[in-house]
Formats: sequence, structure tokens, C-alpha cells
Amino acid sequence: MKAERVLSSTTARRLAVMRQCLAGPRPSADSGGIMDVMRDLRYLQVDPMRVVAPSHVLVLWSRLGRYDLSDIDKLLWEERLIINAVYAEPNTPRSKGTGQAVADAIEELGVFLSAKGVCYTPHVPLEWKSILH
Repeated sequence: MKAERVLSSTTARRLAVMRQCLAGPRPSADSGGIMDVMRDLRYLQVDPMRVVAPSHVLVLWSRLGRYDLSDIDKLLWEERLIINAVYAEPNTPRSKGTGQAVADAIEELGVFLSAKGVCYTPHVPLEWKSILH
């Protein structure tokens, strides 16, 4: 039996902030640093809508500082990062038909972007788990 580890609230907060790359040494501000951040974050929402800048640009800037925007473009559009989906709003219908439509749309997007692959978050609605693989 493994020993139970107990963290104080302060230690848990510090750990969460560090694992989000918001404290401690900054990764390098290049493609390698972007990938280091991605390994820690696991997900980066690419959203072209912006007030100041697209969300994925701001997330990386807050962790890397100044970086060359062409590095993220290269990773997204030339090296074809994996598409990771699905987030369902609470009011999204949970029918198998809706799940199939989501799966079809994501697979099409993957083909369109020539993505290396598609994987799904563990937060997929239970009713869709047999459809999304």
C-alpha cells in the first residue's frame, strides 16, 4: 500500500502555478520552448477571435515572454500538431447522433489541417465514448 501524501493548500497552489509554467524558470522563447510548455499544459485552445491577441498567442506569451509568432505557426500549420477535442457545453444534446456529428466534424478538421492525429479529452460525455475513439 502506498503512503498517502498530504499537501498544504499553499504547496498545492504553488505546484499548480509552476506546472502551468507561470512561475520558475521560463522555457526558451522558440519552438522547443513552445513544445516544453505544451507538454506541461497538455492543451492549448487555438482561437482566432481576439480582443488583444488570439488566446493561444497570449497563453504562450504569459509563459515564454517575447517569442517569434512564426514558431507557433510552424508548429500548427507545418508540423501539424495533434488536434485534441472534445469539450461539450452543458446544454449540448448528449445523443449518439450528436456525438457522431461531433466525431465526423473533428475527423474532417483533422484531414483538412493534415493533423498528425486526433485524440479526445477524458471529459467526453459518457454517451459519446463509444463513438469517439
